[in-house]
Amino acid sequence: MLLYKTNIPFEIYERTPEDKTLGAVMYFNATVANQFKQRGIDDGFVPLIKFISVINVCNEQRESENKIDFDGHDEAFGANGYIITRPKLYDLLLRRVSRERIHLGTKILSI
Repeated sequence: MLLYKTNIPFEIYERTPEDKTLGAVMYFNATVANQFKQRGIDDGFVPLIKFISVINVCNEQRESENKIDFDGHDEAFGANGYIITRPKLYDLLLRRVSRERIHLGTKILSI
């Protein structure tokens, strides 16, 4: 999106033959969330995100080992964090790039 904005020509090469958007949740803090606003894609980003006030770090037995509580501490952390599923984020980003610029199933051997 920055390359588009600055009129720098680019191509995206991906070795896998299809976009595999594995399902996981990604956390964005206030700094990263603001990047989406600067790129002009927050209109698509905001409806997909969920506010998160607590992060629990768990072990393999799913027992909480650490907890970060953001609720009520906006002044300490700057702003709240958000989560979004990886497939939704990839879909949002891929909609912003022309499909002609994305070459799937391509392996670069040298430059």
